[in-house]
Amino acid sequence: MSMHAGADWDPDNKPSNPLAPVGLFLSFCLSPLGLLLSIIALAFNPKGLAIAGVVVGLIGTAVWAVVIYGMVVIGGTFTQMLQIAQETGEDLKAQREALVATYEADGAFPDSFEGLALTEEDRTDYWGNEYRYEVVAGGENYVIRSAGKDGSFDTDDDVIVNRYTPVEMAVPITQDFFKFAERAAGGEIEGFSRTMSDMAMLTSAIQEHEERTGSKPATLGEIPGLTPEMRTDFWGTEYGYELRQEGQSFGLWSKGPNGETGGGDDATIDSDGNFSFMGGKFQSSGSGPWGKNSGSGAGSNVPSAPEAPETPAESPASP
Repeated sequence: MSMHAGADWDPDNKPSNPLAPVGLFLSFCLSPLGLLLSIIALAFNPKGLAIAGVVVGLIGTAVWAVVIYGMVVIGGTFTQMLQIAQETGEDLKAQREALVATYEADGAFPDSFEGLALTEEDRTDYWGNEYRYEVVAGGENYVIRSAGKDGSFDTDDDVIVNRYTPVEMAVPITQDFFKFAERAAGGEIEGFSRTMSDMAMLTSAIQEHEERTGSKPATLGEIPGLTPEMRTDFWGTEYGYELRQEGQSFGLWSKGPNGETGGGDDATIDSDGNFSFMGGKFQSSGSGPWGKNSGSGAGSNVPSAPEAPETPAESPASP
């Protein structure tokens, strides 16, 4: 019997499962495909590599699902932000043109949008809510506000612009993305975003004043329509400002969260657009919308913005 049994056994015809090692290999690099092949391989013997392929494939496929989902969500968020920014920019541009035309004709901004050459689309934001408009500083300036995604005014996602705000800085940030970005930047994104926007607005105001009068203002309070609130930073401290090089340039700064000049968390900008925030953690070199070199781009050797003086002169209140 043993001779007969030995004759029946053929070492070249032993059970094999070539699909199992292929499925296991693919489970490491193309997990969904490897998982599928490993499941099919379970129908054949031996099953050891097929089982391993199923386990690895399940883990890998789960990771793939998380990554793909994250890419879709984040990609969708940025795509929506770009669309919101574009539509908001178009609205604000149309509003500004109509308001400036009235200002040039009457010497003051109008009390409302009524009578202006604006379409219904120009008057409503991306979410279908009407912009809120008010004239301030005796007709020398205005404030336009979008209620943002939540549809409620005076909340964190509002978009607020005035006469001097560069349109490209009026980028709505939804609350969900705002919270995500705040965590990613270590909790500094709100103060940084507000400071960057304010400095762009103030620089625009300084430049417009120079174009109109032929010289830079001695203080921020000299600029028409620039209310005390507009001259105050995120942390409740008035922005510092001084003329330099006999009035040929200027320095503008925020004392940052600690409210002290030179405390390592200042934000500074000069008339060339060199910007620095949080001790150089964020900086640019004349490439922002506030710099006269806007659009030129910053090279690899980005110079730090000049330090604010130790004892800055305080701007007086608006006349």
